[in-house]
Amino acid sequence: MDWLPRNQTDWSGYTTVGHFIEEIDKNPGLRRKSAVDLKRDTKSGGSAFYAALGNFCRMKANGDEKKREELMRSVIPLATKYPKYDFGAGPVRFDSKPERAIAILLNKYGLLKTPEEGKNLHVPTNGKSRHNINFLVGNTLIEYHPIQFSEKTTGRTFEDVFNKRWENITNPDYQQHLFWMIQDIDSLYAVLQDSEVNPLMCKRYQDMTEEQFTEDINWAYKKAADHDHKQKIKRQKAELDSILRFSYDFLEEIYPTRENQAANSNKELTKKAA
Repeated sequence: MDWLPRNQTDWSGYTTVGHFIEEIDKNPGLRRKSAVDLKRDTKSGGSAFYAALGNFCRMKANGDEKKREELMRSVIPLATKYPKYDFGAGPVRFDSKPERAIAILLNKYGLLKTPEEGKNLHVPTNGKSRHNINFLVGNTLIEYHPIQFSEKTTGRTFEDVFNKRWENITNPDYQQHLFWMIQDIDSLYAVLQDSEVNPLMCKRYQDMTEEQFTEDINWAYKKAADHDHKQKIKRQKAELDSILRFSYDFLEEIYPTRENQAANSNKELTKKAA
């Protein structure tokens, strides 16, 4: 378990960012969770923590959205950002890490060459932003949707959730499309064997075995992790450059260089002469 049950923690006593950071340090497993993962974690308390943190940051930010985001990142930098990946045309945002891994796989197999929001990624199916389908491949819609704890507690089955998602596809452009919903990334293999999807794949992958696909899943997660690491190094370098520039300007004000001293002396002479 990554978190304490909600009824064992009094979040009202958390009045500083430090309180939340200390709680994170007690539960390092949460550092691997995305914002979506935390919101869904009603069983072990992640959603309660995320809600309490969100309320705290909104209160402290007092309407300043930039400050709110900075406060969130200072506590859970990995959890407050949606995972992204650059396929060559700029970073693309995903709702979860498994969804991102699926996109990387589809891209590798030639099924999702350039993910575009609203076109083949997060496809709107009835005009509501929250009712979209993750991927569009040819004439097939693919949705990654693990059954959530809240759905289980209300007795909803995988079939119930599937039917509800299917009913939400009211956009005439997609009503004749095939629809797949998978609970985990391993189930994508069955989708790839479908007669409507398989012919669209690069030929060298059309006959791959399930064992080869499992290796590709590991490869996709590694590609995503490498991408995150490179982006982290890039951000750290930018932050360091900013600090160095600030430090240089600050030191220059206190200890001017000979050139600046000479320039300042010339200005004084000019003023006196005038």
